[in-house]
Amino acid sequence: MDKFDQIVEDYDDFIDDLLSSSHQTFPDKLKRYLSFIDDCAPINVVLSKELPSVEFESWYGSAKQSVGSMVGSGNLDWPTNKNESIAMHIELMRHVSQDFDLLLNFCLDFLYSENHFDIMVSDFNSQIIEPTVRDIKKLFLRSRAPSKVLPAQSIEKQVTWYQRPVGIIGIGLFITIVGGLFLANYS
Repeated sequence: MDKFDQIVEDYDDFIDDLLSSSHQTFPDKLKRYLSFIDDCAPINVVLSKELPSVEFESWYGSAKQSVGSMVGSGNLDWPTNKNESIAMHIELMRHVSQDFDLLLNFCLDFLYSENHFDIMVSDFNSQIIEPTVRDIKKLFLRSRAPSKVLPAQSIEKQVTWYQRPVGIIGIGLFITIVGGLFLANYS
């Protein structure tokens, strides 16, 4: 198993641990997951390169203003740009990792969760964590995808017959012969 595959395996383990957590273990497992993606240089490099910086506080403040008197009535207006949305999700996860009460309030305001801690964690995992960790993994896996640049030998093989000097000379010779025959027959 190469280094890349080991990183993916470790990443999957952190995700499994996080998604199977209860309200007692969720804060620690979220912190461990975030620490892993921050400390794992290959993942961190990809995220730094692909994801823009976002203004979480401003975005969250606007979302909080949409919360009405009903549980779950808040509107989350996620960025439409995929990478910006991923970055905003990660920022939400970072804030939740620092303040578990934020998770509880977020679930009551935006996810219409029951007033049961394990259900709130489960809802947050399914609505926020799962799509985010999936998208992060895709970014990382695609970073290893082979380049679309073709080597010189492949390009040479794609040159068609009429683009080669022999082909051009052959066409010229053919036209000369056919032209000569035409003139010979009709003169």
